[in-house]
Order: sequence, then structure tokens, then C-alpha cells
Amino acid sequence: MKRLILARISHRFPTATTLCRTLPGFHSVSALDIVSTMPAHASVAKASQGATYRRLATKIGEICGLVLVVISLWLAGPALAKQGDAENGAQVYAKRCVWCHGEEGDGEGPAAERLNPPPRDFTAAQYKIKTTAFDDDFANDDNMFRMIRDGMPATAMPGWNDVLSEQEMWDLVWYIKTVAGLEEEELGADMDYGTQIESSPESIARGKQLFLEDDRCLECHGKEGKGDALKGLKDDSGFRTWPRNLTKPWTFRASNDPRDIFARISTGIPGTQMPAFGAPASDKS
Repeated sequence: MKRLILARISHRFPTATTLCRTLPGFHSVSALDIVSTMPAHASVAKASQGATYRRLATKIGEICGLVLVVISLWLAGPALAKQGDAENGAQVYAKRCVWCHGEEGDGEGPAAERLNPPPRDFTAAQYKIKTTAFDDDFANDDNMFRMIRDGMPATAMPGWNDVLSEQEMWDLVWYIKTVAGLEEEELGADMDYGTQIESSPESIARGKQLFLEDDRCLECHGKEGKGDALKGLKDDSGFRTWPRNLTKPWTFRASNDPRDIFARISTGIPGTQMPAFGAPASDKS
């Protein structure tokens, strides 16, 4: 019976079982240890007693699984800003970035004319992933690191996480800050996200009302959110741009996580016609 229960726990929560034996404070009460304390006659116990053991072991496995999920979410969260070496970042840039972004970081690299949207002009200090408040002019270090690490969906900008080390990516952040003249700038913290509203028929209906009301969103994104409104748009550099097709969430800037969508709506997308709806002065708030 012990082996059967342990096998079921290990099959259902293979990583959690191992995790529970290694986490501080969990070793002495892990699923494996509790199973090992079962009396020797458990194999001939009554069915009800066996069911109790199985429920107990399953519950322990679920708790360990929850611990694993929490730790995984923590590890996948925003990077903690680190000091970088701008000189080393310049070397990484010359090897990996110059072909699109140009020697001066102005977005005029050899491949630029073949890319749409065009590469970012780092000298302008405008970045499409920005989680600082609407009245902060610049993205913060974590935002820049994330753009390098994860890339930009639906563009030619790849994620460099599988090519560069974490330190090299932070070195790039610090070099890019020097290109933009931000090396001495005190960059803002993340915005206040407030409390996320649960998805429900009522909240979805309210969101649709806000989307359509006063042509707030449909004048660019279209009534169905497909980005097909008849409004020609150009960014601050004069390049033709297209509103996002909201029915294709895998193309959203940053990601389709609710917090990222909230940030795009609240702070806008700098350098484009996407306004900051969180700004009190916005005529679309």
C-alpha cells in the first residue's frame, strides 16, 4: 500500500514530491516521509483506512504542488534591477544589436530598411514596454531588461535569453541608457496596478461599453477590435503604423497578461498614437 500511494503521488506531482523533500521546513513532513510512517499492516487495513491514507497523501502532494507554483511565479516575475557594465554592454551591442539598431543606436542599422516596424531609435529614449506611471517620461531598468530578454512580439526583435547571460543583458541595459543619455537619470518605479477585477459577464459588458463609448477605442482598433478602422496612422518618426488586432493576443506588446494590458492602456505606447488613458488630461479617459 505504501508503494502504491507513493507511486501515485510521484506520478501526479513528480516535481512537487522532490521539492517537498528539499524545501526548508518541509523535509520532515513531506509526502514521502508521511507515507513512510504508515503502520506495517497498512497493506491489509480496511478499505476506508486505505482511502484515508490516499486522501492524506494526495492533499500533501497538492500542497507541495501549490508551493511549486508560487515559487515558479516568483521566479518568472519582473527582474530585479542590477548594476551593469556599460563598456561590456557596448561590446555585446556591437556584436548582437548593431545590425538593426545601428552603430549610434539610432535605428539606422544595415537591416533597418527591410524591417517593419523599424528598429527602435535608442537615442530618443522611447520604449514600447513601459510600466512606470503615465507622467514618468521614461521606462525603467526592468522594462529595458525585459525587452532584451523576451523580445517584442510580432516584430523582428528576438528574445536574447537563450543567447546572452543575465549579466550581459544587464550590461546592455546600461549601455543603452548611455546612448539615450539616461545614465544619470533616476528612473521611476512601476505604476500602481490597483486591484484586478475578476472576469465576469458584467465586467466584460462594462469593458465593451468603454471600448465603444465616444469612439474611445474603435476609431483605431475597429468595432470588432481587429485593427481595421479606416484611420491612417504614423508614429512620431513618420513611419506608417497599424493599430493592434486585438483578436490576436499573441501579438500584444509585452504580452497578453492582464497586468501588461492594463499598463498599455494606462500609460499608452510612447512614440505612437496609443494614448495614456490613465492621464487625467486625456480626452479619452
